[in-house]
Order: sequence, then structure tokens, then C-alpha cells
Amino acid sequence: MALGLFVDDFGDRVARIAARGLGPVRRKTCANGVRKATHRDPVGNESGFGGAPA
Repeated sequence: MALGLFVDDFGDRVARIAARGLGPVRRKTCANGVRKATHRDPVGNESGFGGAPA
């Protein structure tokens, strides 16, 4: 199962999640500058956050 959300506070949100000990398994910046971070829980479910170009 995968879930994705586009958020206004991308950098802050990824940093807050990492501060809790869960870093992204993938980070990507698309050609248009849109950023994406994907996290995976211990069961294998993925959630992703996208954000506007920096």
C-alpha cells in the first residue's frame, strides 16, 4: 500500500519525521523542481511527501 501527500512545508516535515528516527528510503527532485521523499514502515507500507520547488 502506498500513500502520497503534497505538502506546503516539505523540508520541515521531512526534518521532523527524521528527528523521530525515520529517515526517507528515497528522495527525489524532479526535472521541474518538485521534491519527493518516500518513507517505509516495518511492515513495508510506503508513504510519500511531495513539495513545491525550493
